[in-house]
This record gives sequence, structure tokens and C-alpha cells, in this order.
Amino acid sequence: MTRNRVVAIGELIDEEIRQEITENRTADKPAKQMVVGIGGAFVKGRCPTDLASLEIITARIETETGPGKMLAIVRDRDRQARQQLQALLRRCGRASETRVRVLSDGEEGIRSMVGRWFNAN
Repeated sequence: MTRNRVVAIGELIDEEIRQEITENRTADKPAKQMVVGIGGAFVKGRCPTDLASLEIITARIETETGPGKMLAIVRDRDRQARQQLQALLRRCGRASETRVRVLSDGEEGIRSMVGRWFNAN
């Protein structure tokens, strides 16, 4: 029962994000600045022959326009992780003039991802 409810809510959220990607919505209240704490972790499949290992990217987004938001994305599982992240940043107030500061542990994979996904150094 709980699992079915979680899956149903996840599907609704995924549909909202897909719609935001398609419509390329702009932020309702653009933030002047944004701080994003980001990290990643690998989750192995259940058995040694299982090729379904995942890289989970988690982040917390802080802006002056509202409460902090948390997100998690499966990296490159559906080839839309970058677009999903950018849609979520827009939802939290990112606009072209928003200054974004990204904090991480400095791991090379995350650093290179930040440059490509956030269009930042």
C-alpha cells in the first residue's frame, strides 16, 4: 500500500518535471542568488550479475525567495537528468541573472557535471 502510494506520487512529480522541461518555463520569482549543495553516491544492483547500478545525485537548494528545497536525480538513467535538474532550479527561482554558488566535496565527477549541467565554473 505505501509502496504504491510512493510510486504514484513519484510518477506525478516526474510528469510535472517533464512538462516543465517541454514548456521551458521561467521562474515566477527570480532569485538574486542561489546556493546549491550537491553530492553523489553509487547504488549497486541487488546481485553481482545485476547491471542496474545507479548514480544518485542529491542536492539542497537555498534562495532568499523561499524555503530550501531538496532533490534527488538518477544520473543518466533516462538521459534527461540534466534537463530535470535545470527545470528544478528554475522552479526554485533560477533565472539568467541569478548568481549560483555550488558547494560539493570536490569529487571530479561532480565538478565536471557542475560545469556542464549548471553552465558554470
